[in-house]
Amino acid sequence: MTLEWGRPVRAVLDHFRLDDVTLVGFSLGGCLVMHGAAGEPRVRRVVANDVLTDFVEVAARQVNPAAGRFMRWANIVPAPVLTLGVTLARRRNRVVDWGIRQGMRVFGARSPAEYLRRMRAFRTAEVSARVTQDVLLMAGVADHFVPFRQLGDQLLTLTNARSVTAHAFTGPSDAKHHCGIGDLGSVIRVIVEWLDATGGRAARASGAGFHGTSEVAVARGR
Repeated sequence: MTLEWGRPVRAVLDHFRLDDVTLVGFSLGGCLVMHGAAGEPRVRRVVANDVLTDFVEVAARQVNPAAGRFMRWANIVPAPVLTLGVTLARRRNRVVDWGIRQGMRVFGARSPAEYLRRMRAFRTAEVSARVTQDVLLMAGVADHFVPFRQLGDQLLTLTNARSVTAHAFTGPSDAKHHCGIGDLGSVIRVIVEWLDATGGRAARASGAGFHGTSEVAVARGR
């Protein structure tokens, strides 16, 4: 597991000799696609479903606000203290327990303390200004993992993107949950229509245009 997501992206593009692709990231992939697209001109379009600008904030949300400060101090808090805090949180919350175990496995971390220290780097603030592609940001108001306000955070930091479309699922559809789970048909429809509007697929005879399926869709370009 590496934050340098541009490396595997470049390897795939080189191997298959591709020069016009769309990166689609789901969940933490919403962070990784920004890193993969930054500085890679062969990536023409980027889809983040959901957005994820700060992994620590996402993890801390499963515990409480104080946990976020605790996690951000991971580099200076002694490992035994960090481990004790994590152990107590895991006993009280099954989601936290699963998250720590899964995170250690994916990151190859040998301890909860190592995992928390490594996850602090998974942010998009440092690379967002280097993303120059067409970007589709997606988020749901009922997402139980990613705070909805990260949609605005990501939107405001993509200062050099060719165009940015922000799509929020807010209505009765179950697409308003994490990554649109519960109504993946709506999620796919939004992505496909956006691809048609930005040249990501062969143009349809009926013409281009992004129509969307939820209550909120905002687009800007330069």
